[in-house]
Amino acid sequence: MDTNNFTLEKLSIDMVEEPNKEDRESVQDDEANLSARQQPEYPGEPNQLSKPDGKGTIDSPYTPHDTLLEGTQSVHSNDPNVTMIVATPSRRVWSLGSRYIVKEWICPHNDGNTEANATRLLRERGVDVPVPDILTSWKDKDWAFLISERLPGQPLMDVWPELSTEDRHRVAKQTADMVSKLRSITSNTCCAFDGGPIKDVNMLLATTTEGRRGSFGPLDSDAEVWEQMFQPRLDRQAKARGGDGDDDHVVVDEEHHSHRDLVRKYMPASGPPYVFTHGDLAFSNVLVAVDRDRDRDGNGKSANVSVSGVLDFEFSAYLPVWWEYVAAHFSSCRGDEEWKELLRQYLEPHEQAIDWYLYWAELCKTPLPEDVGVWAQILAKHERAS
Repeated sequence: MDTNNFTLEKLSIDMVEEPNKEDRESVQDDEANLSARQQPEYPGEPNQLSKPDGKGTIDSPYTPHDTLLEGTQSVHSNDPNVTMIVATPSRRVWSLGSRYIVKEWICPHNDGNTEANATRLLRERGVDVPVPDILTSWKDKDWAFLISERLPGQPLMDVWPELSTEDRHRVAKQTADMVSKLRSITSNTCCAFDGGPIKDVNMLLATTTEGRRGSFGPLDSDAEVWEQMFQPRLDRQAKARGGDGDDDHVVVDEEHHSHRDLVRKYMPASGPPYVFTHGDLAFSNVLVAVDRDRDRDGNGKSANVSVSGVLDFEFSAYLPVWWEYVAAHFSSCRGDEEWKELLRQYLEPHEQAIDWYLYWAELCKTPLPEDVGVWAQILAKHERAS
């Protein structure tokens, strides 16, 4: 696509001036309407898994942004061809007619180029996975912006309730096949696609303390993955529970050392090689084409469905081989939970990795849960089984 003469003005959208009162009210109305449409079908708490003894749940340490920065600029337009299709406190997406997509999201800790770098790499390598062509991307203050072509199809989230069991399995298998193609791209270093540090892969790592957002690597070994990605969070949480010392020299109690030694011992092999990882295979990030003209039973069920696109590579990087499987255990709502449970049946399994991750996540809590030792017992069973 020739983008030399591409301008936002030609798409009747203004992203420079501060929105006036009417624009802000219009955006707020759009957000309210979208929230009312998207939320009711899938009640449930996000990012939770049942504990192995069936007593209670565990939360992922991942916590998404939940507030907008005061006075931030935002895409706004009264053009009827500009339609808001996603609205959350930290992200908005607009369709510009039938050909383009504009996305803005809060991104205070990196340059916002991860998604553009990922999709360009896939196109350069000729990987047979449908991803959008990125026209341009940039950052303005704490917000990242991206303009891309619009792929055919609609989000799996929108059609999930009407799909038959057969069609759901078909979509899950096709998505897993595409993940396998992504994983064929490897690196000897755990790093971003430009070879630099990995930033903001917080789907699994909420390694945030004030002024210290997750930025890691490049990493060349399991030892470095542990020391830079996982151990620091454990030690900071231990300090919060009453340890002494600064962030680089944490002095903690014997119980913490015992748990930390165990979780380090059982950390699954990560690489090299490290693999191209999407990191957020939510059902809102998978596009599907549904052939409604071939209805089998006449009651609105789809007769043919196929994956037409994979979106939103903000959390992608060259990551440990087990990362994608573990990330697929956490969901944003009940429908996404159903999708992830099905998708995992077709992904390369890493059962020890999810148990290890949950053990690590429990250790990151303050106060330390009384039953945290159950995860060590489960990991010991993995070791005996192998």
